[in-house]
Amino acid sequence: LEATLRVPKWEPLRVELVDLSVRGACIRIAFAQDRNLKANDLVELSIGSMMRNEVRTVARVANITRDGESHIRYGLEFLNINNLY
Repeated sequence: LEATLRVPKWEPLRVELVDLSVRGACIRIAFAQDRNLKANDLVELSIGSMMRNEVRTVARVANITRDGESHIRYGLEFLNINNLY
């Protein structure tokens, strides 16, 4: 699966999808590309693959964790689960 993060005032960014569930996702971003998101910020996450159409939905930043020396992880909570179907 491929994931793209869209944040107001920034270009879309391809991110690493670490985990995915019906309620949310965990994404991983290199510090050099970090969008400096804060808890409760709203973003749009697109998820797709070569075999399926892309799905887009709004998500809230639920948690933020440093991941080693070079990456950061964002836990995202999907706000409109109906967009996923």
